[in-house]
Amino acid sequence: MDQLKDRIDKTSSPPSATVSNLAVNLASFTTFVMGALQLLQDQLQVISSEVDGMVMRSRRKILLLHGVPEVAKEDTAEVIVKTVV
Repeated sequence: MDQLKDRIDKTSSPPSATVSNLAVNLASFTTFVMGALQLLQDQLQVISSEVDGMVMRSRRKILLLHGVPEVAKEDTAEVIVKTVV
């Protein structure tokens, strides 16, 4: 935001705000906002890919067997041996 304020201060004259000065200020503001939004979008993409990687790494440790009923206090190793073998 400080960069934007500096640009606006450099390009505008204090008392007389002409249409051309307003156009320059708007263009400067638009450029700044679009750059900030692009930076945020890039950061969001990096964070999203990192989260996806973390989720995939956590799923490597899990073996899911579908169609096998769950019973309270079962011996998991025994159930796997009966199901797979």
